[in-house]
Amino acid sequence: MPITITKRLLSGSVDGLAIGITATQGATYATIHTGTSGATSTIDEVWLYAQNNFSQAIELVLEWGQSATPTNIVASVPPKDGPVLVVPGLLLLGSATAATDIVAYYQGVNGGSNSLIASAGGAVSIFGYVNRIVQT
Repeated sequence: MPITITKRLLSGSVDGLAIGITATQGATYATIHTGTSGATSTIDEVWLYAQNNFSQAIELVLEWGQSATPTNIVASVPPKDGPVLVVPGLLLLGSATAATDIVAYYQGVNGGSNSLIASAGGAVSIFGYVNRIVQT
């Protein structure tokens, strides 16, 4: 079975630019990437890096495909330390009927209140890419 691998931009990114994370839990989250639907032979290998321009560590939550806690990835992103790898090539597979999303929000500073960073909206940014693997 032949395999084709193509490097692609995150679907939530405009022209490869960073995706700003301004949402907190319970808000409208930032869509990072939407996998394919209707093609179960297509897999996205997702690589994500987070940049925190705030003065303290921030907990970044990535909902991987659904909002259930067991599928969440929670990463502490250190302040002003350059882009930090938060998703090391994990796989995302849509179903025959629905695409699968990755969305993000921040949970607070060191597990604490969101109020400290509310005025610093966009202090956290996501960069990355997808290796789209198609089996034909």
